[in-house]
Amino acid sequence: VTLILAVRFRTGVLLASDSQATMSTAGQPTKQEAEKLYVLGGQIGWGASGSQGLIQRVRHELESHFTEIRHGFTKDGAEQGARRVFGLVNPIQQQAVKEHVQPFSREPQSVAGLFVGYSKSQAFILEIAREGTRQFHDAPYAAIGSGDVFAIHAIRSVAHYKVEELTEDSALALACRTVDSAIKTAAFGLGGEIQLLVVTADKARCLSRAEIKPIEDLVDIWKGKEVEALGSLSPEPAPSPQPSLEDLPKE
Repeated sequence: VTLILAVRFRTGVLLASDSQATMSTAGQPTKQEAEKLYVLGGQIGWGASGSQGLIQRVRHELESHFTEIRHGFTKDGAEQGARRVFGLVNPIQQQAVKEHVQPFSREPQSVAGLFVGYSKSQAFILEIAREGTRQFHDAPYAAIGSGDVFAIHAIRSVAHYKVEELTEDSALALACRTVDSAIKTAAFGLGGEIQLLVVTADKARCLSRAEIKPIEDLVDIWKGKEVEALGSLSPEPAPSPQPSLEDLPKE
């Protein structure tokens, strides 16, 4: 249970996520903090939803073959890069189905991934779905995980901001607010602190907790400005004039 959000902005592309992992136990599911966003070779950012064990296997494969992945995106183009990533992730997805032990769970474990970076100076958002399909997103945003509907709704509600034209700080504020709202809305599964990752044309990096705090402060300022704007659009009605002595009824 998770939420991974990708947003393409004016000078780059970012990922945002919650940080709660749900662990199965003999009694009932438990929760713990988990790293959900990763940097691959200092150039590509990615996040995953699904089984922690499968995510570990995907991470190992991606890091072991990063040179091929980088060559695909930088030299051959986005499609070839996507094929290399898919060729590493999809066998793990298929193997999980083969390894599934039916009596102990109704469905096999699954994994999905959202990848962001640059291919020949063009930013991309690549999704590999849990069903084993892949696609590039033309829209400047995408989301995976059980909380994806919350993120898509939130981004579409501010489509008038023209997401792809936002500055880095504004895009980070939008992503931070979106994930925070999803955490507060979801009945279960989403939680923990917000994680953020930024990719520009020259590098990819995860933001530290110290770097995320000013973004959260910016979100608070943004909310305050919205309250002011709404108030100016719907001003308080003028008070009714008090009757003069001449207007008072005479006994």
